[in-house]
Amino acid sequence: MSDERVNAKLTREASEALRSLTERTGVRKTDLVNRAISMYAFMDAELSKGSVFSLTDSSGKEHRLVFFFGKKAMNDE
Repeated sequence: MSDERVNAKLTREASEALRSLTERTGVRKTDLVNRAISMYAFMDAELSKGSVFSLTDSSGKEHRLVFFFGKKAMNDE
């Protein structure tokens, strides 16, 4: 499968997050976007199977993460 070029209009918040991530990590924007899409696909597949995601913070407290995927929840047009 060949690479596909996509143009996307980012929200101000997404654009700022992308800029911040590139500065903090040194990872190129293209690579960050590819990783984000891969992570989204993985999480969506797992959630559709009933999986639950959690995060353990630095104090050891566990938090259940809730995600809202889909057109309506993501405010897609």
